[in-house]
Amino acid sequence: MVWVLRSGVKDERSIWMETMYTVAEIAEKIGGTVFGDPKAKVESVCIPEELMPGSIVFIKDRRRFDEMAKSVKPLCVVVDFEPDMSSGFDYIVIAEDRNEKAFITLLSLFQKSRGPQEGISDLASISNEAVLGKTVAVDDFVKIGPRTRIGDGTSIGVHCFIGEECTIGSNCIIYPNVTIYPNTVIGDGVIVQSGVVIGGDGFSYTNIDGYNRKVPQIGGVLIEDNVEIGANTTIDRATIG
Repeated sequence: MVWVLRSGVKDERSIWMETMYTVAEIAEKIGGTVFGDPKAKVESVCIPEELMPGSIVFIKDRRRFDEMAKSVKPLCVVVDFEPDMSSGFDYIVIAEDRNEKAFITLLSLFQKSRGPQEGISDLASISNEAVLGKTVAVDDFVKIGPRTRIGDGTSIGVHCFIGEECTIGSNCIIYPNVTIYPNTVIGDGVIVQSGVVIGGDGFSYTNIDGYNRKVPQIGGVLIEDNVEIGANTTIDRATIG
């Protein structure tokens, strides 16, 4: 498993810009050792097919690295094998058993926060009966219903609706345009991507005297800790319970 860092000037196509580390700083974060220039600047993450100045690239096998190395120079390479210093590359060497952890750590370094603004917007509508924990962030045009509780450190994006008698745990991220119907319980550390609807009625009907009758959905939804719900997902409420 190989990682490649390319040092140079900023490129307008970079995936994550406005963040810059030296090779030495990245090596410290991911638990690697620098061979070469520790002061080379790294600004972004990219894929092997689109190498860019100032970028870092993750490559899964040595063959892929060898193919790329023939056409792209200079690079700073993060590897789990003994570096070939004659190539002219700068290296960060990591232990093989650190590959996945190092990859996640690296991506985290260049990840920009996409959460809502800090604090509670004056444009939000929050019931006087709602209870918000410490350092909760509520963005513009959010509506929070009565008797709803939101835990410490949770952030709620613009144009979200949270109905009455809901419970949302601590350190959750609710991205924009999420609808959470009444009587929904969400645990700690949950990520809800944009466009999600939680707690809407299920499509439940029964035939009585020749007519379709809607079955009332009076239950709720329980989302446990550390769940991520993808964009535009719908999770219907239970009929009972």
